[in-house]
Formats: sequence, structure tokens, C-alpha cells
Amino acid sequence: MIQKSSGALLNEYKGYLFEFLVCKELRNYFLLTPIETVLNENQFTMLSQQESFVRNNYPSLIKQLPVLAKETANRIWEYYSDKKVENILLSGKQNTSLTPEHFSEEDIGIFLKDSGVKKISLKLAKKGLATNTKSSGILSILKRYFDSLQLQAQFNDFIDIEFEHMSRDLHTIEGIEYRENFKNWKDNELPELPGQLNRESSERLKLYYQSLAKKLYELTKEIDVDKLKSGLARLSGFSHPDIVQVTCFYIDDYLLAGVSVKEELSFEGRFTCKQNKSSVVFQFDRLTVLLRIKPMNLFTSKAYKVNASIEFAD
Repeated sequence: MIQKSSGALLNEYKGYLFEFLVCKELRNYFLLTPIETVLNENQFTMLSQQESFVRNNYPSLIKQLPVLAKETANRIWEYYSDKKVENILLSGKQNTSLTPEHFSEEDIGIFLKDSGVKKISLKLAKKGLATNTKSSGILSILKRYFDSLQLQAQFNDFIDIEFEHMSRDLHTIEGIEYRENFKNWKDNELPELPGQLNRESSERLKLYYQSLAKKLYELTKEIDVDKLKSGLARLSGFSHPDIVQVTCFYIDDYLLAGVSVKEELSFEGRFTCKQNKSSVVFQFDRLTVLLRIKPMNLFTSKAYKVNASIEFAD
């Protein structure tokens, strides 16, 4: 079983702690009962374990998280201070009643009297870097987000061929006999994580990523523009009109750099698309959406993913 690295745990745990702290501050701003009154025992236990991990391994972060959360909550409060707020709850991973797409986007629910729920999607991102939004399996992305069974079938056929070419080349580089599904590779206990490959094998694997990105780029050019924009919006975290994307930006040492609140994306102006190594880049006047090809974990499986990220123009 693949164990998560310390860095991966940090990204996961700091996200949960950030959501908790923002929710806590928002409840204070809107004069609701303390957040401790609406958390269950399992949530307390989980947050306590995560806080202990971050405190022991990243003490500078644990000091800055409350500062970042307070400013983020303040910006959200400015948007809704004139509304009658009945409740504010952590949702996202804790709310199993959400649909799968909302489940992955909503972190905090702001319950407004007579006007539904505002679904807050929180991000903590380093300033100057693209903000990660969603991931999709490469074998379903064109069907799921762009409603094209035909293009997905073409893509999957291409993946089958390119995956075998890549696999055969890696076996040749390592000097072992090729067998399907990397069986001989695994029998020889060769590495299955990209970062553990030697330089020659690593470069060949990167060429595989790039070939998939090039094909994805070519196929997206066949998609109707309105469908393309709709799919990109969903991949960027806007699958529902009530989703509000809130991003807290930081610089080195987790110092606050600003907070962005977006209720919708702007796909206005001239539109360009290009391939950049293992990514497909969609450039609009005020927004860039990047789709990057990556393995799920092991490169020996065909189940790769496409990571979406966004950059806003200053």
C-alpha cells in the first residue's frame, strides 16, 4: 500500500484546519454559537490529530493559519454582512448528502434566511502559482465534463496505443522482457513511482505525458465553444451557480498576501488554446485554465488523471 508523504499529509491537513478556522471565525462574525457546539466527536478527534501533526512538523504554519483564516472570514463576511444568516457549517468531506461534484467543492455552507445556501469552496494557495481546483480521470474527462462520448472513445484508443509504446520502451531501457500490464516489471521489483525512475526512464515517461497532452489539446479543438467553457468552469470548481470560490493567497512563511472571492468565472474576450509540455492551456482575457496530465500514483496503471488549475489576471 502506498503511504502518503509528509508533504501530502501537510497539504491535506492544513486544508481541513483552514476550513475549520474560517468556519469558526465566520460564526463569530455572524454572532452564532461557537463552532464547538456544532461539531461531533469524530470531527473533534480528526481535527485534534491534524492539528497535532501540523504543530509538531510545521510550527510556523500553525501560528499563521489563524491569521490567514481570520482575514479570509472577514472578506466573506463583507460579502454577506447585509444578509440574514441562520447557520454556518463545515460541509465538504463531512457532508455525505452532497452529490459527488458538490462533495468535492463545498467546504463551508452559509445558510441564508429565505434565500438558500451559499456554498463556499476554500483554497489556500501560494501567490504567483496556479491554484489547483479539481482532478478528473483521463479515461472519462471528455465524456464527463464536455459531454462527448465520441471524443472520449478516440482519446481512450490513443491512450491504449501510447501506453503500450511507453511500457515497451521502459522495459527496453531497463533491459527486461516486456509483458503486458508491467507484470515483468513488477516481478523484478522495479520502481512504480515516477520520482524513483532513473533519468532515461523518467524522460521517456515525460514524453508519454506530453503525447497525451497533445492529443487532449487536439480533441478539445473539436468541442463546441459553449460546451468547452461550461466544462472548463466545472473543472475550475464552478459546477453550481451557488458555489463561491474563496482563495487565500500567501507568500513565504505563510504570510498573508490577499484574499480573492469569485462568484463566477469570466470567459470573455479573445480565447486561445495551446499545449505546453504535459499541460493544455486555455487563455482568456482575465483567466487561464490549465489541464495537466499526471499519474494517479503509479505510472504502471493506465488510470492517469488530469489536474485542473486556474490563474486570474491581476
